[in-house]
Formats: sequence, structure tokens, C-alpha cells
Amino acid sequence: MNALVKYLSHIPFHEIAFFRALISLILCAVWMKKEKISFKGTNTKVLILRGFAGTLALLFYFYSLQKLPLASAVVIQNLSPLFATIAAIFVLKEQTFRAQWFLIFIAFAGIILVRGFDMAIPWFNLAVGVMGALCSAIAYTFVRKLKDFDPPLRIVFYFPLTSVVLLFPILFWRFVLPSPSDLLILAAIGIVTQFAQFYMTKAYHADKASKISIFNYLGVPLSLMIGYFLFNETLDFYAMFGIILILGATTLSGILSRFTSQNS
Repeated sequence: MNALVKYLSHIPFHEIAFFRALISLILCAVWMKKEKISFKGTNTKVLILRGFAGTLALLFYFYSLQKLPLASAVVIQNLSPLFATIAAIFVLKEQTFRAQWFLIFIAFAGIILVRGFDMAIPWFNLAVGVMGALCSAIAYTFVRKLKDFDPPLRIVFYFPLTSVVLLFPILFWRFVLPSPSDLLILAAIGIVTQFAQFYMTKAYHADKASKISIFNYLGVPLSLMIGYFLFNETLDFYAMFGIILILGATTLSGILSRFTSQNS
């Protein structure tokens, strides 16, 4: 999905997000009809909040995918495990270690190194990527909060529903007519992310937010290879060391979260 979004850099990021949400909404509605799941939410307020946070995360992430090297955008997005750990403290009352706050500073040091001395990467683009990770963490935490109220498929449905409502007016600001091949890629993005959202939601239903979100960064090595072979992207020593710091911080945070779970 990340590579497809970057490939469509000639199409505005908000337009890609809209088509992604529209396709996902249609697929989800058909799926819910088949499974005879009611469209009416039990905890509607939190469902909408999850959809709003998810929409912002989607916009910020798609923007960073188009503006940053692929691996850098993916790694910054994967700050969400750390943010999810902190968000879970306030929203879900989950326990955490003080060391996890320190790991956030380590991760932000990694962000600075990812930018390095390359003036072609503006701080604004990095900040947008960080905001995307933060919004993703908030959305994941709301998914966890909804586990006792609504089934996974209904939670997934409210995400694209909220996105379509919020993003449709933005299309009038800037719209690029997709070519037939672009439409096929947009459809692929929608289908792939639909299934990804469903199984991600089931995972967050099953366990603590801080434990599940750590698996998000498994796509980082793949992004490095795709960026190199498809987009001729290379990262210098500082950027690679920054990536190691970010992944190391999120890994340690996940280990600490599991230790907390085993001793609670």
C-alpha cells in the first residue's frame, strides 16, 4: 500500500485518501450486510472519534509518503507504538514504565538523524509524519476502547464513513482526474487497506494497544528495499542510525509493555 500511494504522487494525497475510504466503505457495507451486522453503533461517540483520528492519520501519512523517502515515512509512522503506549495510560488506564517516556526522547532523536543534513527534507514534512503517527496511536487506542461495545467490522465501517464525509468537500479544493491505470491502483489501495484495517481491529480487540502496535514496524525492511529498487532512494549513515534508534525505542517499549502485562 505504501509503495502504491507513493507511485501515485501526481494525485493529491487527500484525493487518494478519499478513494481509499470510498472503496473501503463500499466493501465494508457489503460485508456487513452479508454477515447481518447492524450499521447502528453501540458507542457512536467513540466510533466517530476513532474515525476522525483515523482520517487525520491517513491524510498525514499519505502526505508524508509522497514528500519523504519511503523508508523514512514508514519509520516515522511507526512511532505510533510509543504514542499508543502513552495514549493508553490516559484513555485505557493501562500501566506503563517511566522508561517508556525516555524512549520517546530517543525516538525523537532518531527523527532528527533521519533528516540529517539533507536540506531537501523540510522539517514541516517530518512534523506532518509525526502528527500522522500520533493520530494513528489515538485511533488505535479508541479501537481498543471499543472492544466491549462494537464488533470489529462495525468499527472498521465507521472509519471510512467518517473519512468520506470529511474528505469529500476537500476534493473541490484540488482534484486530478485519475487515468484508467490510476483507478486500478486506487482500487488496489482500497481493497488492501480494507482487509488490513479489519485484521488490525481484531488484533486490537484481542490485546493491549501498546503490545499490538509494535508489530507495525515489520514493514520497515521491505520499505527500504522498495524505496531503493523502485524509487532509487538511498539513505545516508545518519538516516540509517536514526531508523535504528526509532526501531530500538519502539521495540524496547513493546518489551516493557509485555513485562507490565505479565506482572499485572
